[in-house]
Amino acid sequence: LSQCAKNHSVCRMTTHKFPIDAKVIDCHSRKVVAMKRHDRYLALSYVWGAQSANDGLSADSNQVTMDLSFLLPRTIDDAIFVTIKLGLRYLWCDRYCLEQYHSADKRHQINQMASVYNRAVTAICALGA
Repeated sequence: LSQCAKNHSVCRMTTHKFPIDAKVIDCHSRKVVAMKRHDRYLALSYVWGAQSANDGLSADSNQVTMDLSFLLPRTIDDAIFVTIKLGLRYLWCDRYCLEQYHSADKRHQINQMASVYNRAVTAICALGA
């Protein structure tokens, strides 16, 4: 990844605006935090599967951070591992980084998903857990 960013000018280009109110998982602290303009992150594409009662999703969208120190779905846990192994600190995944309960906020954030994926250092796709 570092060679690509260093030697390929096309890989460094970003044509999408910075997504407003975007969040990422800080893989070191295992908390969902506000994305900063220059954060480098990996984006995860996957199928959610069954939702559990303690999946950490909260109806309070005004939270500054969300703690993910509990048992995460295997796909998310694996993606955190891959993110760290690739030398990145932040991971974006819709389950924890998109608003899930307030439809207007969720719609706004879904409309920014192209920017989220475009600005990611890379994206991974999980085919199963």
